[in-house]
Amino acid sequence: FFPEMKAKSETIDKKEDGLNLSKIFELLLVASVRDLLLTTTAVFIGLGSFRTVFSLAAEPIYGLNSQDLGYFMSFGAIVGLVTNVFLVARLISFFGSNINALVGAAFCLSICYVGYSFTSTYSEIMAVSIPVGIFSTLLYTVSGALMSLVVEKGDAGTAIALSHASRSFTGIVSPIIGGKVFDEFGIDGACWFAAGCCMIAAAFASIVSRSISKENITSSSSEKKQL
Repeated sequence: FFPEMKAKSETIDKKEDGLNLSKIFELLLVASVRDLLLTTTAVFIGLGSFRTVFSLAAEPIYGLNSQDLGYFMSFGAIVGLVTNVFLVARLISFFGSNINALVGAAFCLSICYVGYSFTSTYSEIMAVSIPVGIFSTLLYTVSGALMSLVVEKGDAGTAIALSHASRSFTGIVSPIIGGKVFDEFGIDGACWFAAGCCMIAAAFASIVSRSISKENITSSSSEKKQL
């Protein structure tokens, strides 16, 4: 048995390539993948920067204590859960396609963050947090689905990994950006900055929607095969 087991282990080792940097760079050259990453990165920077500074503004500006802040965060998580289970499919159907849902979610988020700048009470914040939770969840779900659709089936894992890597990158830079914006312009500036990021993402996704849309998945796959 031992020689046979050794042969199998050697075969397994040959199949495991590890981190394939060439495949990552190849996917980054695909217009649909690149455009999706740019769109989601802009949104995640805006959302991440606001979330970073909201806890700082919760007590002095909105009068929230630690318990209120905890309820607020838990409420946002509940909205996200309900959206994933009951609303995502309906919203995609309403917008007509995944890419339209992505554009619509980014646009609606920009409006919501403008709305945050006019809130001053706990009830107002909770009210605005409902559409923010719905559309941010929709954007996360749709962007992940699109990332797996615009590449060949064997590249879906690498493409999704790139998407998660971009979110990790925004998790590094958005607190720094958010803190700087908050120091210079206060919570209203943070709201408008997040709104601007989402609006830029919506506009960009709308412009490049043809490269991301499902109709061009086949053509993009054939182009990669020719390369």
